[in-house]
Amino acid sequence: MRPSAPNYLKIAEAYGVASIKLQKLEELPAALLTAKASKNPYLIEIDETLIG
Repeated sequence: MRPSAPNYLKIAEAYGVASIKLQKLEELPAALLTAKASKNPYLIEIDETLIG
């Protein structure tokens, strides 16, 4: 049995860190701009299946 990965979005939320989980790789540029504009820590989760 393979252990599941932690829910990093929930962990970020618990520490007050904004986050997003990408549904499509095409969302990455907008997510990076949002993260940069926030001026605060920002988690971008990219599912490994999106990368190939």
